[in-house]
Amino acid sequence: ARPSLITQKDITIVLLDINDSPPVLDRYPSPININENNPPNIKLVQFHAQDFDAPNSSNSLLTYSLISSNNSRLFHIDPLTGIFSVGKNISFDYESQSKYNLILNISDHGKNPKHLETLHSFVVYINDINDNKPKFQQDSYSFRVQENIPIGTLIGQIKASDLDTNTTIHYELTCIDDQDVFEINLLNGQLRTKAILDYENHPLHRLYVTAHDNDYLHSDRVTVVIELIDVNDNTPIIE
Repeated sequence: ARPSLITQKDITIVLLDINDSPPVLDRYPSPININENNPPNIKLVQFHAQDFDAPNSSNSLLTYSLISSNNSRLFHIDPLTGIFSVGKNISFDYESQSKYNLILNISDHGKNPKHLETLHSFVVYINDINDNKPKFQQDSYSFRVQENIPIGTLIGQIKASDLDTNTTIHYELTCIDDQDVFEINLLNGQLRTKAILDYENHPLHRLYVTAHDNDYLHSDRVTVVIELIDVNDNTPIIE
């Protein structure tokens, strides 16, 4: 029998990458917060994703973008670095809108068989800061009460409101002359008598009430007029 003949040759098999791995978002800070009245163009966070297709190929090259919406026009994301920032000349107001829903799109550049993308929904929350002053519910207040009413009688309530959240309004009388005659509750604005009112001596009282916010940074002032009603409390005098 003839001996077997064998020939050997090295063969190299090259695997061609196909675009079968979608981008994977591996870094996304949450939640995203920014103070209202922010400076424009401020950087907020940086998103980062990776693609497990062949490195340094179009299959793994990524682009970041925001899905178009009314909210997306207020922000900017760098398509290459994923740096997410406030849009040009944009400043936020908590009282107008306190949060923004957005969708991040991360897409590779593959064409075999097609490009792949990943979507990520996220929210930007606007932090409320103390930027509004208290405002009284009326431009002025006027009350009519009888003279000689008991000390501690409720005259009326002075009310103010503040657009900022978690604000406690403090009320105070800022008129010197009548602070011994009237008092106002610091928290609820109820105005009461501190002394006996006498029509004959002082038929009309003009007060000033100031409302302060939590930090006493902002305030508003209102005029309060108290008109006394005369009662028959004096006996005739023969001259």
